Amino acid sequence: MAYRLANELSVSEERLDDEEEREAVFYRLEMLGYRVGQGLVERFSRDRPRFTDTLDVIKFLCKDLWMLVFRKQIDNLKTNHRADTSELPGATFQIKTVAARA
Repeated sequence: MAYRLANELSVSEERLDDEEEREAVFYRLEMLGYRVGQGLVERFSRDRPRFTDTLDVIKFLCKDLWMLVFRKQIDNLKTNHRADTSELPGATFQIKTVAARA
């Protein structure tokens, strides 16, 4: 799989000039990363009871999954008062969740 991805990403310099091609490659790579992350979460949360609220999801991500993926504890976690947006300082991304409305 890695070999196939490397071949697909080794687009010639002429094709990289085309902004649409570049965006398509980045989109595919982002979706691949999303799917890998989703698979990890599904695999490691399989034997757990279903998460009932957003806070349970954030706790799982920050305590259990983070340790499995990065082999270290998360340094810091900030949430707003409603806990619907969480930020992991030092990371190059934000985890944004939408709480399910019952």
